Amino acid sequence: MTKYKAKRVVIDTNVILDYLLGRGSKSHQEAIKQIYNSSIYGLCEGVITASTLTDLFYILDGAAGVDARREVKKLIQVHTVLTVTEADCLQALDSTMIDFEDAVLAACAKRNQIDSLVTTNTDDFESSGLIVYTVAEFVQQLKRG
Repeated sequence: MTKYKAKRVVIDTNVILDYLLGRGSKSHQEAIKQIYNSSIYGLCEGVITASTLTDLFYILDGAAGVDARREVKKLIQVHTVLTVTEADCLQALDSTMIDFEDAVLAACAKRNQIDSLVTTNTDDFESSGLIVYTVAEFVQQLKRG
């Protein structure tokens, strides 16, 4: 029996940063909040990688008004956290994707049989082999059920 019946989706680091740092328009912030709430209530399984957590902590630790430890703990409580393996890193290095962190995220998603990703940088994931959504597109997917 699976924990979730709804869609599993990897959430890119930039989406989380946008929300925690207040980047983007009010509608963008609200859409990210809808994804977060959908993870809380089991409408989707929000997935992040362990490397995303370390990247977030590093970036948030220096941000004014942000408690990095508290935010990372909250993310762990709400999302499924995937380990990153040596094989993921090697696959990322061999991929055609330009950004290494994005390639690691894509490799980790594929190894865990997750075919969808939500990001603010869809171009970065063009050659990932994943179904790539913007934040707004994924919210529309959630509304369709």
